[in-house]
Amino acid sequence: MGTNKRDLEEWHDFLKWRIWGQNKRMFQGKVLGRGPQIDLTKHLYVCGSSGSGKTWAVKTLLTDNAYFSKYPFLVVEPTQARNYAEIGDYVYEIGSGEGKNIELNPFYFPFNEKLDMHINLLTSSFRAMIPSKDSYVRTLITESIEKIYYQKGWDKVTKTHKFLQSEKDYENEEHYYYFPRMQDLYDEIVERTTNSTDFQKGGENYGTARELTKSAVGKFLSGSLGYSFNTYKNELYSKQKDRVVLEIPDINSAEPIINILLSCIISTYSNRKPDEKLKHITVFEEAQLLFPPDKNSKRDDGQDINNKLQQIITTARKFGEGIIVVNQHPAEINECVLNNISQRLVYNITSHDINQHIAKDFRINPEKLGNAPKFHAWYRENGLYKAMLFEIKKSRQTSKPKLKKGVNPSEEAKSEKRKLILGYAGLDNIHEQLNTAAYYLELLAKCHPDCIPALIREFRDEIEKIIGTQATCQHDILPEYMSHLTCIVLGESGAAIETGLYEKFFAVYRDILENKNQSTKLQTERLTKTLAPIKAKKVAEYQENMLSKSLQEDLDYFDNFCKHYGK
Repeated sequence: MGTNKRDLEEWHDFLKWRIWGQNKRMFQGKVLGRGPQIDLTKHLYVCGSSGSGKTWAVKTLLTDNAYFSKYPFLVVEPTQARNYAEIGDYVYEIGSGEGKNIELNPFYFPFNEKLDMHINLLTSSFRAMIPSKDSYVRTLITESIEKIYYQKGWDKVTKTHKFLQSEKDYENEEHYYYFPRMQDLYDEIVERTTNSTDFQKGGENYGTARELTKSAVGKFLSGSLGYSFNTYKNELYSKQKDRVVLEIPDINSAEPIINILLSCIISTYSNRKPDEKLKHITVFEEAQLLFPPDKNSKRDDGQDINNKLQQIITTARKFGEGIIVVNQHPAEINECVLNNISQRLVYNITSHDINQHIAKDFRINPEKLGNAPKFHAWYRENGLYKAMLFEIKKSRQTSKPKLKKGVNPSEEAKSEKRKLILGYAGLDNIHEQLNTAAYYLELLAKCHPDCIPALIREFRDEIEKIIGTQATCQHDILPEYMSHLTCIVLGESGAAIETGLYEKFFAVYRDILENKNQSTKLQTERLTKTLAPIKAKKVAEYQENMLSKSLQEDLDYFDNFCKHYGK
């Protein structure tokens, strides 16, 4: 009888399995203490019933393994169990008013990434969050995202920023203000949908689409989500060499969060030079909560979060990113995602039907699969004839590295300040704050240095009053928050935000407001020089339709005051 190609391939796989099975000591100790030779650039899927040992195995892989423990990682855990908090250098929460909030401005990207590519990532994320297939909604999102970058000084033709021409330009704190934030997108959507003739003629359907779009973006402006997403920084880029744990305690808000987070992850590893050598590991724990398989059937436009996860799995290897997906059983994860993961570790699963399916794929007896001892897993790789049972043990060859627990203590005070600043910037009256800041900056740019202390104190009082209508204002945060508002206004006006400008303003505001008169004269002279190049016309345009009549009268009064007492 003849032998077909399939029979030969199966015989080859069988021989490969026999050789591995008889010599498995060769593979012990390299990865999980005692287990298979895993290549994380091919990614890994881990499943098993609750308490079977799958989370323990992943933690062992990340921290106790002689090979993988040297790599930084990001763990995304959408539960309150805090299974990974003890192994993180930095532990953050997203969508919770408690704990340490990470700053994740999705509009920020590093030097090597292209603006067009990043806009495409953002567009797909926001489309996925809006339950509307209307073509105008898709156009609205795309054009609004493009517009807010152009408003920040990005060129429509070259897709570059005149103040961000080299990697060195990204080293200062101030460069973050050349990127939009979530508030800018919301404002642009509101303006477009209010003034658009399409919406005015579109009737009820367009009105519904407008509210859906505003609601999808608006949830990221304030509160616990605002702390993370309505900011100028994106800490994922600066933490690429650290062990980071992101917890999402509120499961109900996980889907919109993960949509934005996946874009940030793609942007992070895409910025590296192509190289399949492992550089970083990302773990998605409790993946059935992050990527529900039934969501795929509700959209036909390719914008579903499972499509984005599939994009990560298919492209991450090129940039040295290893992906580990963990959940309770395969039926709860999208089949297309599973098909792109070539390595699997399976622990005890209580479902008889699931056991039957896995046992057939693994070529083992279903009873063996369901009765494996605790901390034992069946391993199968694409191309391997038959799964093998391994006991996952901690390595005896290496000692566990010393890990920081919880939030980095050195950043506690700074973190609380940033949280207050982001909270104030997320208030509903942020535009009134910015208009007031622009108003006083124009006065400071025109007046004599002797007038500066009085104007800065009045600036402080007005901002404190505005914040006080909606929140308790922490007095000692105001100098730093005023610096934050100042940089936003200067960025909107088109002025160059030079290196150290944030700190310069902070030093002036702090010294004057704390009555440190010994340095006031020097600081005010520096402030005058800094504000001199600002185009008053551009600042005035920023205020044009927002200033009240009384403020405009005050502006005229101060103009005359400065002319009289100025040089």
